Amino acid sequence: MNRSYRQQLKQRIWQSVRGGSVLASVLQLGLFTASVTARADEGLDRETESVVARVGGDIEYLASDELGGRGVGTEGIEIAANFIRDEFQRLGLAPGGENGTYFQEFPIEGLGTLRDDETWAVIVGADGAETKLVAGTDYQPQMLGGPGPIEAEMVFAGYGITSAEFEYDDYEGLDCQGKFVVVIRREPQQNDADSPFDGLETSAYATIRNKLATASLHGAAGIILVNDQPSTQTAGGDFLATPELFGTSADGIPFVHMSQAAFGKILAAHPLQAGDGTELKTLAEVEAAIDANLQTINGPLGGTKIRYQMAVDTVMTNNVIAVIEGEGPLADETIIVGAHYDHLGMGGFGSRTPDRTEVHNGADDNATGTAAVLELARRFANSDKKPARRIVFIAFSGEERGLVGSAHYVAHPSIPLGNIVAMVNFDMIGWLRNDALTIYGAASGSSFSEVIEAASGDTGLDLKPIDSGFAGSDHLPFVSKEIPALFLHTGLTDTYHTPDDDFETINVEGAVRVIDYSENLLWELANLEERPTFQAARPREPRRRLAYLGARINFSEDVKGLLVDEVTEDSPAAAAGLQTGDIVLAIGERELKTREDLIAALREGNTGDTVTIKIMRDGEEQSLEATYGRAPRGQ
Repeated sequence: MNRSYRQQLKQRIWQSVRGGSVLASVLQLGLFTASVTARADEGLDRETESVVARVGGDIEYLASDELGGRGVGTEGIEIAANFIRDEFQRLGLAPGGENGTYFQEFPIEGLGTLRDDETWAVIVGADGAETKLVAGTDYQPQMLGGPGPIEAEMVFAGYGITSAEFEYDDYEGLDCQGKFVVVIRREPQQNDADSPFDGLETSAYATIRNKLATASLHGAAGIILVNDQPSTQTAGGDFLATPELFGTSADGIPFVHMSQAAFGKILAAHPLQAGDGTELKTLAEVEAAIDANLQTINGPLGGTKIRYQMAVDTVMTNNVIAVIEGEGPLADETIIVGAHYDHLGMGGFGSRTPDRTEVHNGADDNATGTAAVLELARRFANSDKKPARRIVFIAFSGEERGLVGSAHYVAHPSIPLGNIVAMVNFDMIGWLRNDALTIYGAASGSSFSEVIEAASGDTGLDLKPIDSGFAGSDHLPFVSKEIPALFLHTGLTDTYHTPDDDFETINVEGAVRVIDYSENLLWELANLEERPTFQAARPREPRRRLAYLGARINFSEDVKGLLVDEVTEDSPAAAAGLQTGDIVLAIGERELKTREDLIAALREGNTGDTVTIKIMRDGEEQSLEATYGRAPRGQ
């Protein structure tokens, strides 16, 4: 959606719904109010243009910079929660939260700000001398690690890597049982194209979670991370990670990010030794010695200890819940309609661009799903008939922190779980392409297949029912309680979990079509004669690893074959001469028309196999020869 249309949309919404005096108040508050329908008792405008304006207004407001990315624990998410509550209340829906309110409050442990008076790190020398480290300068506590308190000896473990694959082990011969291990960030030879650690690519061994897991496996009681030299040169300084950057789980061993200067003082006093006996008194010398021949360097640090404790405030947040009662003999049975309204705030943990400290507006993820819940609530509130079953609308918080809000709800339901017959979840419905709507969990309820088909009507959508569920959204806690659940989704995008997931990228008209279909779906579920029974997902057969070519395909283009969107540099596809804009017609004997065809072709291949790729380029068919390679880790 371009900016011109966005402004026209906002102007139409304001002029046709709010009126001058209310608009003036809204502008004075600096907020674009997206609660754009007429009052419930005045009916609901169902003209397509009005619906698009209404839903687009919801999405635009929730994804506006004013809400700051709706990160849990921020003012922006509280504004969003109040907005959702006010809309439920305006529609006349009954509150479904605690104590007669629309809110169900719950904690997210270890996510708030550090409590400075209860957080410290002290270096204790072998002679008992103590040096208190300065938070933010000498060290930074990491919320991904346990809080302590702990006092333990420090030992050095190189890059903290154990790899049988490369016959490399930074822990070889090192006693780190019950000790704090100091490790260097990233990996050896990272600027060497011939490095066994995937050359210039970052291998899985460099990840923070791999280092934490490896330290734990070797019996370490805590881990201290120190930046590597190449990273500080690239970044322009020895910057410490913010406490929540790597995550906020306090289940693991204590985790401290220490400055090179602070560790350098310890290393200067207690040098390490290279294989030839050379003393290494600086981190740069240690890294150079390891890089020279991948000779691991580790050892004690003169009996130096660290005493550490971290304390973090607990953040409280809310699910927002409203109810429309059913009518008739099935009225005590319930359908849950849900979507999460939280996102990533300014980025950090969860962001796919952790180096960009910018507002992550989360327009698709999940302002679109939240807008669907609001619009469906309006439609049912304005209906001249009652559903046969109760419908409970829930905007979940804490999804981005691990489905915390939906897990809390199933643990503390406002409706007995035995009365919940189905759950419908919306997460990322803003990129409808080729009319394709994926519906996960189609086999989780005994009558879901028939309901999904019956609801299609004249929507024109190409429904893609998938029998099993899909990890990572708020239907999963319900499925864990054997409640049938459907998850509606228009697919992942390149903007997912980045600052680029903005309102301008959203296909509002497509989202409205998904909502139109969902309205049909909910009426079908609400009025089923027999409640669907839960069906466990069939276990998946183990899948072969896909062969690697290194080309990204644009599946949204309507072409005969598959359009190449991008060719990865130095990949097998690049070596074969594949180019952006080529249309791949076949790999080997398999014709390619769909994503499934491509997956099947890659699953048939192995690293080192040579295949013929038939393409269309500039209107002419050509054949290329490609040899499958080894995919970079993480792809």
